[in-house]
This record gives sequence, C-alpha cells and structure tokens, in this order.
Amino acid sequence: MIQAGAMGKGGDVFVRYGQDFPCVCIVDLTANLIKISGLEVKSQEYPLGDIKTKFTALRPGGKLFEELLIGDDVKGCEHERIMRVNERFLPYSEYKLILDKLDAACHSFDHEAIRGILLSVPAGFTQQMALVIWFGRLSNR
Repeated sequence: MIQAGAMGKGGDVFVRYGQDFPCVCIVDLTANLIKISGLEVKSQEYPLGDIKTKFTALRPGGKLFEELLIGDDVKGCEHERIMRVNERFLPYSEYKLILDKLDAACHSFDHEAIRGILLSVPAGFTQQMALVIWFGRLSNR
C-alpha cells in the first residue's frame, strides 16, 4: 500500500484488488502497529512490554463488519492490483448547511424534515432506509 500512497493526489481512496490479499487479523495488525511504533506488546511471554492488548465484548454501536466503500465507482489506476475509488465529495460550505438543517430538525424532533434531508443529500440514503427510521419511530410511541 506504500505504492498507493505514492500515487495519491490528496483525498484519494485506494482499495487492494486481487485474490492474493488475505483478510487482516486485527490481533496481528495491532501487534504490528505497536512494533513499528518502537514499542513491545505486553504478554505472558513479555511481561515488561509497553502495551497490553485486551479483548472486550462488542460495545453499543460497535460494528462487526466495516464497510470500506460508500460508492461503487471503482476504477483501475497505475498499479494492476490497486484500484482508485471516486467517492462523493461535498465542499465544506454545502456540508455545513446540511448539518445545520439536520441539527435543527433533530432538536425539534421533526422526523419528516430529517427524512427529507437525508433523502436529498448525496450520501446513498435510500427510501428503504427512511422507512426503517419511520417504522422505528412508530414502534417507540
């Protein structure tokens, strides 16, 4: 992925492509990040290590699956095994206006306005997702 970093022009999203890229084990990733930071993993074998990892249960709002891409506009680039993703982008001024409208609608509990705002922004929010919110609101009455 160092090659992807060299190809980046700012704000680019790159995806590894090909069957020879295995899933990443979070335990190995954690240990590698600790080691490249110049530290040691604290364990039974190394009780004087710097950082101990701890396994915990899934927390509220935690994810079992990480969605790497929002859009589906994936294209090839200079490297045969690296794909460039063209994600949607809003300038900060537009993004801020949307957030301000959404914040006001949330504070006034205006579910219809919230639904309308979410459906109008280029974020992939669909009518089906809006129905889930609507029926969830009805079931909480």
